[in-house]
Amino acid sequence: LNKLRFFRFATAEINGAELILSRSGYTGELGYELYVPAEEAGALWEYLLGQGKEFGLQPYGALAMQSLRIEKALPLYGPDISEEINPFQLGTERWIRFDKRDFIGRDALLRIQEQGIDERWVGLHVDSKSAVQSGDEIYSVGDIATGKRKRKSGAEAGEEEDNVTPGAPIGRVTSSAIGYSVGKTLALAYLRTSHAWNGARVVIMNAGRPIQATVAATPFFDPSGARMRAKASDAPRRKK
Repeated sequence: LNKLRFFRFATAEINGAELILSRSGYTGELGYELYVPAEEAGALWEYLLGQGKEFGLQPYGALAMQSLRIEKALPLYGPDISEEINPFQLGTERWIRFDKRDFIGRDALLRIQEQGIDERWVGLHVDSKSAVQSGDEIYSVGDIATGKRKRKSGAEAGEEEDNVTPGAPIGRVTSSAIGYSVGKTLALAYLRTSHAWNGARVVIMNAGRPIQATVAATPFFDPSGARMRAKASDAPRRKK
């Protein structure tokens, strides 16, 4: 497994099941994806759980995967990306090689590069103990009063917060989750470039209440990608 580099794959056989073993995943962690015939998936699942028990292997669900992929700022098709979003907005233009051979969309991308963009995908540290919602509108900070008020509903009912007045609309939340690795509530959002700089304060309107947030660098966790590109030998050892 150590020879299988990140984003490479190989054929393999596990417990009699022939499969494709891919050094990839959607969590930003050291992991593998297995592509196996559907009729053999159940038996392979039980076999892997049994063999991995002594290593602490256990299933995890969609909410855990959501938290992990948001910590690494991995975009999800639908809420984060679509046919209307270009690489310059998403921040993936560094993987475009304009100096190499022609490709479909090259001229359109060059026009966008020349014209510039008016919004950018960014990370947010959210001043809340619960996640906000995809689609929540984001505003500039119109005014922050010196007084405090208590929230009357929601996960933080009874807590005090700054009196804040939303200003002009500047963006929208695409994804949000609790980032357990960093101990913060996180969000990914498209913001106007005027506010898409680290440290900028913004206001998220969530279920009718304003929640403050701060633009932050992404990935939120393991920014070098060391865990994602780790080797199998770096994984936890067998429990004694």
